[in-house]
Amino acid sequence: MAVYDRHYKPFEGTLTSERWRFLVPTRYAFSEVFASRRFLAYYLLCYLAPIVGSLMIYLHHNTEALRVLKIESARQLLPIGAGFFEWFTWFQSIQLYLVVLVVGPTLISADLTNNALALYLSRPFSRSEYLLGKFAVIAILGGAITFVPLSLMLLLQSYLEGSTWLVDHWRFAIGTTLWPMAWILVTGLMALAFSAWLRWRPVATGLLVAIYLASGAFGGMINGVFSTRLGDLVSMPMIIASILRSIYHGQTASGLPALAFWAALFAISALSLLMLRAKVRAYEVVR
Repeated sequence: MAVYDRHYKPFEGTLTSERWRFLVPTRYAFSEVFASRRFLAYYLLCYLAPIVGSLMIYLHHNTEALRVLKIESARQLLPIGAGFFEWFTWFQSIQLYLVVLVVGPTLISADLTNNALALYLSRPFSRSEYLLGKFAVIAILGGAITFVPLSLMLLLQSYLEGSTWLVDHWRFAIGTTLWPMAWILVTGLMALAFSAWLRWRPVATGLLVAIYLASGAFGGMINGVFSTRLGDLVSMPMIIASILRSIYHGQTASGLPALAFWAALFAISALSLLMLRAKVRAYEVVR
C-alpha cells in the first residue's frame, strides 16, 4: 500500500507508565531471546544443579529416605556447609556468565548498526532508561538462575536445620544474595559495553570469553615475573574464587584482602559504564 493511501490514526492503546517505561526494550529483547529453543533448553538446564543441591539438603534431614537408600549416616553424603554452598554459588556464577555470552553481545549492537538509537531517544525515553532496559534483560535472566535458586536452597537448609542455623551462618546469606547481584552487575555492564563497541557478535562474544580465560593466564604471568600476588586482581577466575572464599570461609584464596577484589569488580563496572557513556548516544560523529 502506498504511503498516501494509508490513513494514520493516533494510538488508542494504554500508554506505559513513565516509571516502568524502561522495560519496553526489555520486553522485546525477551521475545527475541526465548525465540531460540536451544537457548531455552540450556536455560532450563541451569536449574538442574540447584535442584540436585536441594535434593541433597532434603536427604540430609530425612531419616526415612536415608534408610531406604541404605545410608547409615548423612555424613556419607557431601556435608552441607560452607564448601557445599560455595561450590553451588560458583557453579551458578559460571552458568550466569555463559548466559551473558549468548544474550549480552546482541542487546545494543543491533540498535547501533541500524541507527535505531535516534528513534529511541527522540521519544520521551532517556539514555539512562534505554541502558537500564537493556541491562534488565541480563539482570532478570541472571537473577532467576543465581539469586532465586541459591536463596531457596539456603532457606530450605535453614528451615530443616532450625532457625538458629541461619543466624550462625549469616555469611551464607551474603553469598546467595549480595554476590549474585554484584556478579550480575559486572557481567551485565561488560556485555553491554562490548555490544556497543564491537557490533559484530562473534567478536564481542570471543572477547568476553578471552577476558575470562586470558585474564587468569595474564594474572599468573604477573605473579610469576614480579613475585607478587597482585596479578590475582586482574584474573577473573581468581576474583570469583577469592570473593567466594572470603564470604564462606572468612579468607581469600590468594591471601590478598577481600576488599581488594571487590574494588577490582568496582573498577571493571566503572570502566564499562564509561565505555557505554561514550558510545551510546543519539547521534554518531563520523570523521
